[in-house]
Amino acid sequence: MRFGLEHESNGGDAANSRSINTVFIRPEWHHTFANRHEMQFMPKFYSYLEKDENPDIAQYRGYADWQLRYDAAGEWVTTLIGRYGTSGKGSLQVDLSKRLRDLRFGPVGGYFHVQYFTGYGESILDYNVRRKSQLRIGFAIVP
Repeated sequence: MRFGLEHESNGGDAANSRSINTVFIRPEWHHTFANRHEMQFMPKFYSYLEKDENPDIAQYRGYADWQLRYDAAGEWVTTLIGRYGTSGKGSLQVDLSKRLRDLRFGPVGGYFHVQYFTGYGESILDYNVRRKSQLRIGFAIVP
């Protein structure tokens, strides 16, 4: 179980500046399979402490992030994050990462990464705008 205070900001200036403060609790359930694969369910429940710049953000983000993660022994990692706002609008993000065994940079390794996002609220500046679905491909360096 995790809990805390969280500040989210886009770092913009003046009219483009947006931020929210929340208090959250995130229980975590983990199940490890015989083949070292692991399933994790980590919903994050939150309440807005300050949202003056985004007064209707709960209509698009709601009060929970529903996160499900499947780790295939560190080879493949898939993460789903869903949000459902109070107005019935929401979003879905799917991440898929593949470990690249032969790519090492000292104590860190590399991952091929694919991400798909659809819905509202990908960024705090346009949380109430539905953009075209996004597909991203990249590379991550992690310890």
